[in-house]
Amino acid sequence: MDIARELLSIILDEEIVSLEVKPQERAYEIAEDKIRILRFDFKAVIKNRDGELKNVLMELQKAKPSFDIIRFRNYLAQNYASTETIISKEGKTEKWVLPIISIYFLGFPLDKVHNAAFKINREYIDIITGDTIHKKEDFAEFLTHDCYIIQLPHLENEKRNKLERVLQVFNQEYKLKDEHFMFFETDDSDTLVNKMAIRLARAAANEEMRYQMDFEDEFNRVMQRNLDEKCRSIYLNFYFSKPYLYIVLAIHTHSKLFRKKSEQIDA
Repeated sequence: MDIARELLSIILDEEIVSLEVKPQERAYEIAEDKIRILRFDFKAVIKNRDGELKNVLMELQKAKPSFDIIRFRNYLAQNYASTETIISKEGKTEKWVLPIISIYFLGFPLDKVHNAAFKINREYIDIITGDTIHKKEDFAEFLTHDCYIIQLPHLENEKRNKLERVLQVFNQEYKLKDEHFMFFETDDSDTLVNKMAIRLARAAANEEMRYQMDFEDEFNRVMQRNLDEKCRSIYLNFYFSKPYLYIVLAIHTHSKLFRKKSEQIDA
């Protein structure tokens, strides 16, 4: 858990005082197969630059294919609808909603934004004067959220700051022929990177973990194939639907009449 806390602290650029993992298991049926996906949410206490402590719910997700956006939206909906047990400022235990922070590790590049790591930040702006409002309201905090996106294909070999040094562990340039493995040289000066590399090496040597990685690859292939078939079916249904054919026929007929009329005028 210490590795996750340190990693998330660097990504958020805020100190995570405590971190509690909340595994969520979901079953997906594809044809006759049932596949279970394990995802993780974290309940965290964060200390901001002003020393203020706040409880948040953190989503940490990874995605290889772009179709996962549907899954992510479903996860967000579930978390927005959930309540968590927290300790109030008065020291009482109560159930309440928490602000959400989402972090996405993408195994594919986005179409327009090519930055390796970026944040979608919220601001309070007076839409009459255009001034920035330097206060926050729980009402707004519980209904909106910050988002961090890390594009693994865009990671480079530069190490300009601590975040870039840590993200080198995820750099796809180090992948071997078997894409589940990578050749990565650690630097003794960075203890977190060393701890992450050792943990990943142990996972790679674990037969059950390797089986799960193969299983996930197969799941992604099945999902992509189903998505391709569904898109093709939607396209064919639209193309050969009667309203669409009527429109095409009307345009074609109008075009023929227009050409005939033009020929008469030219004559």
